Amino acid sequence: MSTPQKPGLADKGWEKIQQKTFTKWMNSHLAKRGLKIEDVATELSDGVKLIQFFEIISNEALGKYEAAKPGVDMMRIKKAQNLNLVLKFVQSKGIRLLNIGVDDFLDSNLKIILGFIWTIICKYSIDDISEEELTAKDALLLWCKKKTKGYKDVDVQNFHMSWKDGLAFCALIHAHRPDLLDFDSLNKADAAGNLQLAFDVAEKKLGLPSLLDVTDIVDTVKPDERSVMTYVAQFYHLFSANKQQEVAGRRVGKLVDLLEQIEKMKEEYNVAAGAFIEWAQKKAPAFADRTTENTSEDLSKKIGDMTEYRGGEKPEKQAEKVKIDGLFNAVAMKLRSNNRPPFVPADGFGVKDVENWWNKVGDEEKNRNDWLAKEFARWQKIEQLLNRFEQKAKALEAWNASKKQYLETVESVDSLRDAQSKLKRAEAFGEEYSASGKRVNELKSLAAELVTLLAGNPKAEVVSARLAAIEGAWGGLPALHDAKVKDLKEKLALEEKKEQLRQNWAQLADAYQLWSRGVVSANNVHNFGNSIEDVEAFVATLDSQDNENKKHNDEKKAALDAVWKELQELNVKDNRYSALTDQDVAAFHANVLASVDSRRKAYEAELARQRAMEEARKKFAAAAADFVAHLQKRREAVAAHNSEPDPVAAVQKVKETFADGAPDQQALQGVVALEQELGKLGVKENRHTTLTVPQLQQQSDKFGNHVRNVIAQLQDEQDLKDDFVARAKALLEWINTTQPTLAEKKSGDNTLEGARKANVAWRAYKSGLASEKGVEKSDLHALYDNILKVLAANNRPATYTPPAGHALADVDGAWDALVAAEKLVEADIKAELSRQEKIAALVRQFNADAGDFEALVQEAASYLQTEETVDSLNAARLHSRLLQVKQEEVVAAKSQLEALQALQGQIAGLNYHDVATVNARVQALADSYANLSTLAAAKGEKLKAANATEEAKESLRRAYATAASAFSRFVREALDQANDNNFGNSLATVSAAKADVDALASELNGKAAALRADIDKVSADIQSQNVAEPHKHSRVKPEDVENLAKSLADALAKREQAYQASLETQQRNDAKCSEFAKLADAFVAHLQSEREAIEKLEGAPEAKQAAIADLHKDGAAAKESLAAISALAAEMESLGIFTNIHTSHSATSLTGKNEQQEAFVKNTLQGLTEEKTRHERAAQQKAELEAREKLEGLQIEYNLKAGQLATFFESADDLHAEATRVKSVAEAKKSQDEYNTFAGQFNDQKAVHDELVALAEQLKAAGVEVAVADVTARFQATQAASEERKSALTAEVARQEANDALCKEFATVASDFQKWLQGVSASVADLAGELEEQIKKLGSALETLHGGNDKLSGVQAHQQKLDAAQVTENPHTDLQLAGLSSEYKELVDSLRKRQDVLEKDLLAKKMGDVTPEQLAEFRDMFHHFDKGNKGFLVPLEFKGALQSLGEDFNDAQLAAIVKELDSDGDGKISFDEFVSFLRKRVQDSDSQEQILESFKALSGGKEFITAEDLARSGMPSEKVKYLSSSMPAYAGVEGGLDFKAWVEKAYPKN
Repeated sequence: MSTPQKPGLADKGWEKIQQKTFTKWMNSHLAKRGLKIEDVATELSDGVKLIQFFEIISNEALGKYEAAKPGVDMMRIKKAQNLNLVLKFVQSKGIRLLNIGVDDFLDSNLKIILGFIWTIICKYSIDDISEEELTAKDALLLWCKKKTKGYKDVDVQNFHMSWKDGLAFCALIHAHRPDLLDFDSLNKADAAGNLQLAFDVAEKKLGLPSLLDVTDIVDTVKPDERSVMTYVAQFYHLFSANKQQEVAGRRVGKLVDLLEQIEKMKEEYNVAAGAFIEWAQKKAPAFADRTTENTSEDLSKKIGDMTEYRGGEKPEKQAEKVKIDGLFNAVAMKLRSNNRPPFVPADGFGVKDVENWWNKVGDEEKNRNDWLAKEFARWQKIEQLLNRFEQKAKALEAWNASKKQYLETVESVDSLRDAQSKLKRAEAFGEEYSASGKRVNELKSLAAELVTLLAGNPKAEVVSARLAAIEGAWGGLPALHDAKVKDLKEKLALEEKKEQLRQNWAQLADAYQLWSRGVVSANNVHNFGNSIEDVEAFVATLDSQDNENKKHNDEKKAALDAVWKELQELNVKDNRYSALTDQDVAAFHANVLASVDSRRKAYEAELARQRAMEEARKKFAAAAADFVAHLQKRREAVAAHNSEPDPVAAVQKVKETFADGAPDQQALQGVVALEQELGKLGVKENRHTTLTVPQLQQQSDKFGNHVRNVIAQLQDEQDLKDDFVARAKALLEWINTTQPTLAEKKSGDNTLEGARKANVAWRAYKSGLASEKGVEKSDLHALYDNILKVLAANNRPATYTPPAGHALADVDGAWDALVAAEKLVEADIKAELSRQEKIAALVRQFNADAGDFEALVQEAASYLQTEETVDSLNAARLHSRLLQVKQEEVVAAKSQLEALQALQGQIAGLNYHDVATVNARVQALADSYANLSTLAAAKGEKLKAANATEEAKESLRRAYATAASAFSRFVREALDQANDNNFGNSLATVSAAKADVDALASELNGKAAALRADIDKVSADIQSQNVAEPHKHSRVKPEDVENLAKSLADALAKREQAYQASLETQQRNDAKCSEFAKLADAFVAHLQSEREAIEKLEGAPEAKQAAIADLHKDGAAAKESLAAISALAAEMESLGIFTNIHTSHSATSLTGKNEQQEAFVKNTLQGLTEEKTRHERAAQQKAELEAREKLEGLQIEYNLKAGQLATFFESADDLHAEATRVKSVAEAKKSQDEYNTFAGQFNDQKAVHDELVALAEQLKAAGVEVAVADVTARFQATQAASEERKSALTAEVARQEANDALCKEFATVASDFQKWLQGVSASVADLAGELEEQIKKLGSALETLHGGNDKLSGVQAHQQKLDAAQVTENPHTDLQLAGLSSEYKELVDSLRKRQDVLEKDLLAKKMGDVTPEQLAEFRDMFHHFDKGNKGFLVPLEFKGALQSLGEDFNDAQLAAIVKELDSDGDGKISFDEFVSFLRKRVQDSDSQEQILESFKALSGGKEFITAEDLARSGMPSEKVKYLSSSMPAYAGVEGGLDFKAWVEKAYPKN
């Protein structure tokens, strides 16, 4: 490292300053051990303090050295040794020592010593800034320049003169701790004061020792560079150590700058948006104002104001809107680039609100422009309306005059038809008048429109006055019309009264005749019901009908008598509506009364018959119900015996109660007798019950089957219980016999052989007899569980209590006692065996024991290798138990092996000469013993397989028992169903029962087959596996299964036979019923057909009478059919057939129908005679009326057609008066369509006109003259006007179509232009990606817009065509030239503004978050370290630059950074690469979490911060003041500020 240039050698002041400075610097480190030196020249000569100094500064021990002793001068050689130790240590640290040796210290060479100390200072205080002095100096100097930049009167260029006035020291402190001194109050002239202040603050506030005195700076021409550097390096290390606080302060300060800047931008936006919205809120209502003076001058002024707005104020406001959008985008971009939540303006002041208000003003502008155009068109319309009003007014005035004359004329009436004709014509005026209302309303609409359009104009009053006069005349016509109609109605009323009386008489007389015939015919039908209730209830109907008929009969006759009287009073002699007279009415009255009396007698006879039949039905129903109750009680009595626990006793009680069914048969005989009585009475049905004797017999049979099943179930239960008791007794006897003998099994002869025999005998007992009895105990439990299941299935008492001493608990108790005794015996046997084996182990020789063990192993191996014969489950279980016993013996034998092994050990311990033989034999025995486990496992697997086989066989035995039991139970239940032979009481029910019979047979056979299949499958498995005693668990043997199957098959066969017999009987009975029904239906059909034929007869009464006689033939055919029906009915009763589902008819009812038919024929013939007389009278009246009515009809038709034409002519006049000049193709074509409709109507009216001319000729021939020539003339005039209008409308349609084509062309061009603008706008609407690309797209869009002037010119050209054609409205588009021009300009301005914003953003992006000031600082730094202005930095220069910023990297880190930055690999750092690296280093992230961490760093980890903490952060005072004033107080701490709340507010949630 190079040495800074020093003053001249003659000036020794620098040595004193350096000596003092370096001494203080060393003392700042020695103080850590309580050491201190006064003179570096002399006090370092022994090397002791120098060694201690290096141990402190390096934090390493230098090794053993000669310590100084108080009062004793150390020998020079000892000092030299210490000094050599120091120099070697220094050299070991890579510190180059030039011309420095031990003698320099021993001889107190101050210059050399100061140089040495300076070298150490550089190594430990400055060298960590750079590797060479020059670079270190420059790095430290640049750091000072950067930190003091901007301070008044401070310009650090070196380490001597730049520090002389003390301001640089103060600025360095203030830059990091502005709270420690007030820099602005310092005076450059007061150098000593400034220096003293800086030194005091550094020592007292920052803890830096004052290496310099004020005089060291002030009293020298040029301060010592090394001393200043040494002192300034302390500041560097101190503040570098506090870099975290510095970064935290810078980060918080940056956030403050950002918040203030954003607040300012938001405020600017809010002011501009508020002013714009305020203008729009005033402008929109102004445009919406439609106040007008209704003058053309006022209209011209308003149009001029609109033109002025579009040329001046609108573009200005448009520019303001673009500016507002730019302000908002700038805020948004600022927030987005800093990862801040988006800007949300106050409610109502957002960009969308500005846009909405701008659009609202635009909409109101367009609406106002449309309104002005409509106002202009309104004045053009007024003249057209005045012309139309004049034409319509004249036509209405003429119509009013002609109608007034007609209505004031008084009419004369001479007949009803005449009165009706004239009244109809008068009333037709009402329709004509109503139709004219449309013309009046049209005139009123015209007038109202004119008055509205002419508001304030005198012409409006003229129009209103004329309309009022016309309305007055028109409104007076209804009163005249009402008077005329009233007069004609009064004249018509008298004629109508006469006519009405005629019609009333005809209507009443005809209705009375028809009614009386109907009543007589209905009374001849004696259908009072088919049951006692129906017949008894019919009396009310009969009384009501009789009373009603008598009442109506009298009322109708009285009404006719009254009309007849009134006709006579009005001297009405003729009646074309009826030939009936008052004598005919008297005859109808008498016929009704006679029919009422006849029906009453027939009803009383039927009532008596029904009451007798009902009594018999009730008796049978009661007896049948009693029998069913009798069976239910009997069933309950049998069921009550189920509670008897003893099955034998229960069987006896059931048999006694049933008594072989004798009580049931006795009770049924009484019901049979009542059924026979019903047959004699001819009762066909019984609504009081659905029961029949066969059904009751079936129920009795079912009860018998049920009793037999109950007895069988009880017997099965007794067999199971007997089996349980026998097994329990045998097992208990064995237990009671065996338990006392157990003690004998443990006795022995007090020898090992005896103990082993006892153990073998015990194992034989456990694996043999004891195991078999254990199986029997398990079977006993299974049998008990089966008994409980049977009891539950048969609804028997739920528990089974065996005889005393034989319950499961007794057996289990005895068994448990036996097991307990066995355990005691087994324990004694094992204990004795163990004792004997221990004794033998002590007394036997090895060979004897080995022989015994060999025999045991061989015997066990022989057993384990023997194939066992397993032919039963018990044998399998027994062999498994034996294997278990053998395995236990093998396990027990292990102690013998262990004893042998112990003996082996003892023998070996005595150095037996043939120990190898002993060892070999023991090993062989151990191997043989180990092989027993393998043999046992193999035999265990075989026995397990054999056991599984026997278990499977046992499962088959139990499966057979289960299947056989299920089949037996099923057959018993199926027999109940198969014995049910009740198939119904009719052919339909019996036939329908066939499906049930077959289904039941199929179901039962299917179930039986399935159950048999289960049995057969199990039996086959039993046979295939050669299962012994296969049926030992079942009482149902194979032969029993066969017998059960046969019994079911026999029962189903008998049921099929019974069904066939029942079906044949019902088929025979149904054939008789069908035969009767056919005869009855044919008889009724004959009567009905005859009646219908008579009723349908047409023609004269004489012809009808002859036809009836030919049809009826005195009823001979009916009498013959009735005789055959009666004979068949008698035969059916003899066969016991009392009901017939095929018909509701009986011989009696058919006889009644025949009697009624005879009465009908008689009455009909009588009526025809009367009708003949009436027809003759009516024919005479008809001829007289026809001639008069024909003439009246012609006159009425002529008047109606003439009125129709008059109305048409008036509507034609109105149509022709309509203007042909309109404003659109649609209106022109509508007028043309209206004309075409009229033309079609005209053709229709031409036909009416021709018909009217023909009617006039007919009237003229009848002597009546009419004015048809006037009508023809009016028709021809209307035709001429029609042709003229047709030509005018054709021309108008052509003109409008030409204008419409112009409008469409403009609409297309305007729409294309707007779409083009929208496309350009859309192409840059959602720009994203790189800023350069966005700017490029905006530039391209602007170029496109600038090239679009031709498109706008095209729109202007089409607008000129419309103006030339005087077209002011365009139905095909709302677009206008002015609006499109404005939209074009707005888009250009908007894109330019966006382009400006993006270009600024691009510049900011290129520099990242680096401010212009930072960029300038980076450039100065780069040039400072770029020695020779090469344009790049080498790694060493780059490191110095970084260290000037407080960054410290080792060589490896530096190399990694250079490699990362050096994109071209030339080993050089360009300016751009330099800035790229520094950008990352100076970009202080301002996430919410990092800001919080920054505040915690500044507060020293507290949850709050104080103003003093902020002042120490290094931030400018104005930022400290901003934070202190804006940050809320922290609760509970005086002077505390809640930085978390402030940060939360500064980072609002999105």
